[in-house]
Amino acid sequence: DRTLKRLQLQMDNLESRVALECKEAFAELQTDIQELTNDMDGVKIPFLEYRTYTMRVMFPGIEEHPVLKELDSPANVEKALRLFSQLLNNKMFLLTFIHTLEAQRSFSMRDRGNVASLLMAALQGRMEYATVVLKQLLADLIEKNLENRNHPKLLLRRTESVAE
Repeated sequence: DRTLKRLQLQMDNLESRVALECKEAFAELQTDIQELTNDMDGVKIPFLEYRTYTMRVMFPGIEEHPVLKELDSPANVEKALRLFSQLLNNKMFLLTFIHTLEAQRSFSMRDRGNVASLLMAALQGRMEYATVVLKQLLADLIEKNLENRNHPKLLLRRTESVAE
């Protein structure tokens, strides 16, 4: 009986502390909202420049990404990059390239994100083409998911593909 009374007393104390903390948090939240709503005349919606926004979304945590720097490379490297760009604009090559990368066991979640970001940066001038490729990658992912009999709710949660 003593133990039960002691536990009941502890639960009551804990409950009252939580209730008090909730009241304080609610009061603080109301104060913050009132401060925001009282003077909305001079407030503007914050936004970032396109370049800053895309870099933060595509390459989070990297301030000076090599994508932003001017290329200072020999002519043969420039030619190789131009040829690779032409290959990336070939849908069959690009899909095969991505599927081959995804088939590698050492291709990590971080690698998938980096490849996806770099591809989107490279294909930024051809968004219709990038959308067609993305739709095909998503269709392939859905088909693979159905073949493996995975639950549909898990489809876009595990970052298994570059498309995600």
